[in-house]
Amino acid sequence: MDKKKNFFSDMKEKWNGFMEKTRPGREKTGRVLSVAGLWIYRLRSLILGIPVGVAAVILALRNARSLPAQIALSIPKVEDGALVIVSQMLDKNVAVMGPLAITALCILMMFISKRMTYPFLISVFTLGVPIALYYMNCVLV
Repeated sequence: MDKKKNFFSDMKEKWNGFMEKTRPGREKTGRVLSVAGLWIYRLRSLILGIPVGVAAVILALRNARSLPAQIALSIPKVEDGALVIVSQMLDKNVAVMGPLAITALCILMMFISKRMTYPFLISVFTLGVPIALYYMNCVLV
């Protein structure tokens, strides 16, 4: 039993010595990580907004290149208890710039508001609109 006590007390002394030697380095590392975390927190809307904005522009360019001049938009509607699909024709520019403008407004709200999670999620979901327009008018036709 004495050997075990000796072993653990030796390990504890070595550990305490190691921790004492490395204290300045750990404190500097902690300060650097704290400052980096603070800057990431301050720039979070920019960090989250750039990929969404780039994706929205890429999708808008793809749709501008590949969509026809008139886009058919099918909207389900309930009339007299029956489901009716109403088809509406949109201009190509409206179909390309509309989702891009909605995403830009969401990113602007993200920069303005303190709680930027909701505008970020809305802007991510608006990326589905150009994808849906593309598949409804180019792939499924």
